[in-house]
Amino acid sequence: TAEGEVKFEKRTATTRNVLGALKGSGPQADEWVVLGAHYDHLGLRVPMMRTFKDGKIVEGSSVPEIHNGADDNASGVSGLIEIASAMAKEPKSNRSVLFVAFSAEESGLQGSKYYVDHATEPLDHTVAMLNMDMIGRLTGDSVIVFGANSAAEFMPILESAGQVGELKIHPGVDSGGRSDHAVFARKGIASLHFYSGNHSDYHKPTDDTQLINDEGGARIATVVLETAKALANMTGRPVLKEEKVASKDGAAADD
Repeated sequence: TAEGEVKFEKRTATTRNVLGALKGSGPQADEWVVLGAHYDHLGLRVPMMRTFKDGKIVEGSSVPEIHNGADDNASGVSGLIEIASAMAKEPKSNRSVLFVAFSAEESGLQGSKYYVDHATEPLDHTVAMLNMDMIGRLTGDSVIVFGANSAAEFMPILESAGQVGELKIHPGVDSGGRSDHAVFARKGIASLHFYSGNHSDYHKPTDDTQLINDEGGARIATVVLETAKALANMTGRPVLKEEKVASKDGAAADD
């Protein structure tokens, strides 16, 4: 038997999403394509490092360490900034494009949930959402795209964009909905999550810059850029359907 006392302490903090807009000039300029990436991570905390030895759990370090989150998700934010810079130099598109750096993703998609509840533009004017979460550890010649089969219009656009970025498209189904795109999908907005794959440094202090494949991340960002341009300039809008293709990769990026 055991006796004990448990207490919970609720901590709150003010944080912000950061938005930037490129207004379109075509007949659908009042419609929006949203590109997003979360900029928060785990901060200073005791690493979640549990290993097994001789059938028993062996605890890791109990000393708080900095979690920089180079892949999760400085890589996605870098892609967002580069894409915004590139699109600002292009001729104005048919639709408008909104760039959102979300906060508080790691604590339960709080930033993206706040956005859809307080959207700067009516949600029914948002035709698609493209999310970059962990695009910095590309191996091989394919990028995982969760939601690629969620709309009939997506795969032709993605495959064309993949040719520009010199990457194959690996469709995935994000059944868990564990990154910011999922909040939009639940509102009936066609959404994609670009992802270079999981690794052993996920949510650990070792997720640092020296392990980033910057050339691979740039290729993924190119695919996202071309996808965004196609969606912003097409006449119609993607229509959601039930996904049929199972992912070979497993879970999505973030809890």
